[in-house]
Amino acid sequence: MTMFKRLRITGLVSMAALAVGIAGAVGGCGRAVGLADDGGAFDSGVPDSGVPDGCGNGTVEAGEECDDGNSVSHDGCSAVCGMEAPRWTELQPGTSPPAVANRALAHDPALGTVFFGGAHRDPNGAVIYHDETWAFDGVSWSGVAGSVPPARASHGMVFDAARGELVLFGGMNSDVSPYTFSDTWVLDGSGWLRVMGVPQPPARSWFGMAFDAARDVVVLFGGYSPDRAVGGDTWEWDGTAWLDTTPATSPPTRLGLSLAYDAARGRMVLFGGRDPGEGLLGDTWEYDGTSWVETTPGASPEARHSHALVYDAARARVVLFGGCAENGSLGCARWLADTWEYDGASWVETSPATSPPARRSHGLAWTGSRSLLQGGEGDGSNYLNDTWTYRWE
Repeated sequence: MTMFKRLRITGLVSMAALAVGIAGAVGGCGRAVGLADDGGAFDSGVPDSGVPDGCGNGTVEAGEECDDGNSVSHDGCSAVCGMEAPRWTELQPGTSPPAVANRALAHDPALGTVFFGGAHRDPNGAVIYHDETWAFDGVSWSGVAGSVPPARASHGMVFDAARGELVLFGGMNSDVSPYTFSDTWVLDGSGWLRVMGVPQPPARSWFGMAFDAARDVVVLFGGYSPDRAVGGDTWEWDGTAWLDTTPATSPPTRLGLSLAYDAARGRMVLFGGRDPGEGLLGDTWEYDGTSWVETTPGASPEARHSHALVYDAARARVVLFGGCAENGSLGCARWLADTWEYDGASWVETSPATSPPARRSHGLAWTGSRSLLQGGEGDGSNYLNDTWTYRWE
């Protein structure tokens, strides 16, 4: 049996208070509110009266604009069988995390959408690394005090639904030695814990990481190592140990890629990145836990790195936003602001009427009712701390 221990970081007064607040907010039906919930901000509401008689039967009939065979909204056809359109909405929280790039963002149903780390350049060009933890409840961001993992950027963090905790791995900080991390941390209602006593993947940054809900494992691919090598290996975390599962056929080595798990098809989806020669990639790969297979969609987004992917469970689509389409002296010379969706067969650009400003190295997470985007590096290396949501309505 693999043995391991978790080193608890103490002093998380506000995290304990947060847990108490969540426990005290459970109503008579046992549904937690506050940070365990959208707080009503993301609720779809009740359909208007006057629903066409046959709405939801899968056949477009009189009085209907569409009929997708269900009675739910936000999947492209509303609960009253009206056509929906993709929409980005900028939120206006009173307080926001710092304006940084290369943070990690993931949604925990109990804690809210959680932000950790990141970096920005000060006016003199020095890189400043961050170690703050923030939580968003659908209305406002709140800083979470207490001891945390060391400051870093370009790390990975995902929610492990099987064990009810956030998992953080790796990243970089050029102010410390070694400047690239190979540590694993978990965050639950009790605070940050470092996982000790188990083998870890080699140190790296700029990799892709997502949770496979069918197999209950965190999947990691690629990245950038301390010796400037670019990886093409696959690792899986099952809650007790990391295992190298690299199959015989894998995507070419890369960094700056993004991964998302397509729950409807049971596939990990990988798009883009940057190769060892700094060439940009625009390929799509899928991983089923056994093998990687390159797909050949008829249309694809422009090649890029430092973009973000997220799975939209309402539409059963992987959503892509932004990224860098041209390298520059400080990392990027052309930032993107396009939105695409992938259904397993093709990529389609959705072209919402309003979109967030162009950016790379931002965070994107599914909240349970819509996608939430936060921050990043904008056009001209302008660091952002804005918050947006995306869904069809």
